[in-house]
Amino acid sequence: MSMPRVSTSLTALALGAAALVGFAGTSSASAVEARVPYCQASQIDITATPHTDFYRLLIKAQNVSDKPCDLGIVGDVTFDGKIHAELPDGVGGGPNILKPGEANYEAVTLADGSAPGTGTRTSTLTVELDNGATIKVPAAVTVENPRVSSPWQLTAEAAIAQ
Repeated sequence: MSMPRVSTSLTALALGAAALVGFAGTSSASAVEARVPYCQASQIDITATPHTDFYRLLIKAQNVSDKPCDLGIVGDVTFDGKIHAELPDGVGGGPNILKPGEANYEAVTLADGSAPGTGTRTSTLTVELDNGATIKVPAAVTVENPRVSSPWQLTAEAAIAQ
């Protein structure tokens, strides 16, 4: 009599596993269909403001569209089309969804202090988003070995604190 119970238990286990696999397959398909698209340049307004210590620049990315979009993990910053800001190490995560009107922030350290008084005066910066979209804005600053301090943050304070 104990044989049928074992057989029944194994059958129930197999059916339960099959149900979970079927559920996971359905869930994955739904997640792909529901994915929020990456932000396009036309959806994002970028501003760059020098921080009070003048060694950092605060970049604000705001969703100005009427639809949510995925900002990505970090804005890749280039000054005057030739001076690339180093990106932070170990960046991962996502998605980073901005609802209409919401903003994220990142800070760029403009000079590393290795040679005070040196650097290159720039007039623009370009932010490249994770999907390759680029947004160019005025940025009259002096840079020397610039680096992005952190991935996008929810507040300006969090970005500057990095």
